[in-house]
Amino acid sequence: GTMWECPDFFELGDRHVLLVSALGKNLYFSGTYSDHEFRPEVKGLIDFGSSFYAGKTMLAPDRRRILWGWLREERSREAQMEAGWSGAMSLPLVLSMRTDGTLGIEPAAELTALRAEHAGHRDLVVSPTADLVLEDVVGDCLEIVAEVAVRPGAEFGIKVRRSLEGCLLYTSDAADDMQCV
Repeated sequence: GTMWECPDFFELGDRHVLLVSALGKNLYFSGTYSDHEFRPEVKGLIDFGSSFYAGKTMLAPDRRRILWGWLREERSREAQMEAGWSGAMSLPLVLSMRTDGTLGIEPAAELTALRAEHAGHRDLVVSPTADLVLEDVVGDCLEIVAEVAVRPGAEFGIKVRRSLEGCLLYTSDAADDMQCV
């Protein structure tokens, strides 16, 4: 059988929810609870990645259900040792119950206090043959809100964590010359 870890059981809206970590995934079940018996009706994922683990909730003073999780480390052990730290707590997420029994999951409104400078662009036209580089959009921590109109059959993507030269990262050779990768 599968071991369920870090269970969290609570009422949300007109249903009850059970959160568990199992097989590297964070699952939720929503359903009814009466006479000390939980009857799950809907199953879903809290997160589609593999880092979020051990989700636990708290009830905020304003009655919002706030979810926190442990973001497990994905760097090598050597990189963790060099950095002197491993893993981190997730940002707070607010859970809500949708009418179909699935969970609504949104970043907590308080996170807007972390915002600093804003770079806004409107009505940009992206060429199918060349990248459009937004030189004023830089940083290690960004919130990107994009509304995109794509012609039928066309593809669109956003490259993040790149240098202005288009590099994802740099490597150095024996002569310490930085090479774009």
